[in-house]
Amino acid sequence: MTSTTARLRDGKEITLRLIQDPPSDLIPQIHHLLHHKPSPYSSHFDDFFENSHEGIIEGLEWRFHLAFHEGVCIGNICTWEFQGIGILGHVYTHPDWRQLGLANHLLRFQEQDFARRTGHLMALNTGYQSMPYQIYLKHGYEGVPGAPGAMLKSENPGFWEEIYQAPTVQIAPLQWRHWPTANLLFLLEDPVLIRAAGIRIYGQGSVEGPFIFNRRQLWGLDADYRGQAWILETSGGNAAGWISLMWDPNWGYRDPHRVFDLFVHPNWRAEAHAFAATIDIPAGTRSYSTPEDPKNEVLEKLGLSLRGSIPSFFPGGQTLLVFQS
Repeated sequence: MTSTTARLRDGKEITLRLIQDPPSDLIPQIHHLLHHKPSPYSSHFDDFFENSHEGIIEGLEWRFHLAFHEGVCIGNICTWEFQGIGILGHVYTHPDWRQLGLANHLLRFQEQDFARRTGHLMALNTGYQSMPYQIYLKHGYEGVPGAPGAMLKSENPGFWEEIYQAPTVQIAPLQWRHWPTANLLFLLEDPVLIRAAGIRIYGQGSVEGPFIFNRRQLWGLDADYRGQAWILETSGGNAAGWISLMWDPNWGYRDPHRVFDLFVHPNWRAEAHAFAATIDIPAGTRSYSTPEDPKNEVLEKLGLSLRGSIPSFFPGGQTLLVFQS
């Protein structure tokens, strides 16, 4: 089903359309509806509109679920998927059409399409206990314990853990197709605090925003200046680990040294050193950790030594450790 109609509370009829590759005459309407989105988001849209699936979002299925009244676009939901695992975002209703049930119609439309294609799991991030949060609860989403605002919906409660049961993993350069499952990786309940300092992920957290906010550093700069990231991916292409060398945001990206991050699903931590050893780590690279982090042993094997510590540095009382090569 790529198109259907629905009736709002005021009796007006709207048309709901599913579009993967927006035609050129529709792009200005989508831009106008979502013009409030800041630069990192708009540049992500621009790459898609200009290059479609040939751009840097290659491998990621992007769908627009749009609402129209008399040919004018008045509502949107985007989903980004890889093999039945997705992120839902850019949920927006034009101010003149709010409180009429439009968002609920769009959500049902999206959910029906996802179920028809046997989608496995959809994730989103919104304000904890906000009005949108309450709407998503009514649509079957559940909050992720430990990550306020992050929500998941799946017909198979055990699916999230099933994706990490693959017999092997391999290292691969980060691509946009990894976005949905990297999001699940960073949402895992795990005692590791500093998961990816280079993209500001501390503790459980969604990477829906950090991927977009770091789009320029990861893909937009010349090769000599951009950050580098790799994924430990299962045979199904799902993210089971993260390795990165990024410019350090803790120093305003002005420090000449990079920050090294390593976060791996517990099933694969025994192999973490072997994969990380394939990365060329420049002299002077830093890595941040805590005494409880299992990556400390790996850091020492890679030639990063402990240079300092700050007790009770984090709100939870954890000590900050600073390693450097």
